[in-house]
Amino acid sequence: MTSITEYLTHNHEHISHKAVEWMKEKYPFRTTAYEKCTRDISYILKAYYQDLINNSSSKTVYTANKFWKGNVRQVENHEVEIAVHNYIVDFIKSETTQDQHKSLEDLKNTFVSILETGSTINAENMEYLDVIHNFQHCQRNWDHSKVVDDKTIDFLLEAGYNVPTKQNLNSFTIVCLKTREKIKEWSAIARNSDDTLHWTGNDIKKEVEAGVLQNPQTDANLLFLFFINDHERYSQLRKEREKGDDPNSKSWFRDKMLEVGLSASAIGIAANQLGMRTGFCGCIWKDVIPEEWTKDWNVNPEDLAVMFGVGYPLHDDHRLHNEGKSRKDSYPKAPYKKIIA
Repeated sequence: MTSITEYLTHNHEHISHKAVEWMKEKYPFRTTAYEKCTRDISYILKAYYQDLINNSSSKTVYTANKFWKGNVRQVENHEVEIAVHNYIVDFIKSETTQDQHKSLEDLKNTFVSILETGSTINAENMEYLDVIHNFQHCQRNWDHSKVVDDKTIDFLLEAGYNVPTKQNLNSFTIVCLKTREKIKEWSAIARNSDDTLHWTGNDIKKEVEAGVLQNPQTDANLLFLFFINDHERYSQLRKEREKGDDPNSKSWFRDKMLEVGLSASAIGIAANQLGMRTGFCGCIWKDVIPEEWTKDWNVNPEDLAVMFGVGYPLHDDHRLHNEGKSRKDSYPKAPYKKIIA
C-alpha cells in the first residue's frame, strides 16, 4: 500500500469514475449529468490532495464554498452528495496506508459541514486566502520552458518598489534576473559556505558536493535579489526628510529588512495571483560573489538581504525538486491565536 497523496497522484481519474459508478448503482434516479458529477468529484479530490500535502484545509474550504452561490446550494439532494463523498473517503482509506487517514477524514467532515450548513466565507476573500496560502510555500521545482514576459516583470517591480518605506526613501535595490545563465550562477551560491556545509547534515552535504542545488527555489524563471542601500542612510534626501543624525548601521539594517520583507511580499502575492509560485532564500554564500556580477548595479554584495525565486511550477507538489524524486519537506504552519480586542 501507499500513502494517500501518492495514491491520489496516480489514481485521480480512477477514483472519480469509480465514485460515479457507485452513485449510478445506489442512486440511479439522482441525475444523468455524470460528466458534471465527475468534474465536481475531481475538484474535491484535488483539494484533498493539496491540503494533505500542505497540512491545511484551505483548498477544501474553498472548494466546498463553491457548492454555494450566495445562500443557494448548487447541488440537489445534497444528502446523496454527502453519501458519495463518504464512499470516496472510505474507498481511498481501503487502498492506502493509515498515516493520513485521520487528516483525510477531517477534510471530508469540513467539506460535509459546509455543504450542509452553508457558505462560510465570501468567495473573493477565499480566493485571496488561497493566494496567501500558496505564497506561504517554498516552490522548489520550475517549468523552465515557460518565459515571464517583460510587461509582467515590470508590473512585479512596480509592486515591489511601491510598498511603504520610512519617509518613502529609496532604501533598497531590487535586481530581477531573467536569463538562465545568470540565474544558474546566482542559484549556485544560494548555499552554505564550504566551512559551514557540514551543518546541513551528511545527505545534503554530499548532494551539494555532487553539484545538486541546496536551495532550488532560486533556480526559478525569475530570480529577484534585494540589496539594502546602505549609502542611503548618509544621503542628503534622508537628512532632509528624517532630520537628525545619520542612523547607525544596526538600526538602519533592522528597519530596511522590514521594508525588504514588505517589498518581496508584494511581489510574491502579485505573482501568485497571476498563477506563478515563489520561494525565499536567505542562505547565501556572499563571500564568493564575483565583483563583475554586481559592478553595474551600485550595490554591495554584503548588503544582499534575500533571494526570491518567482515562476511557474513544474510539479503540483511544491516540495519536489525538478527531477521529481528528491524533495524537501516543509513544516506545517505553527499554531496561532487570533486576538481581537
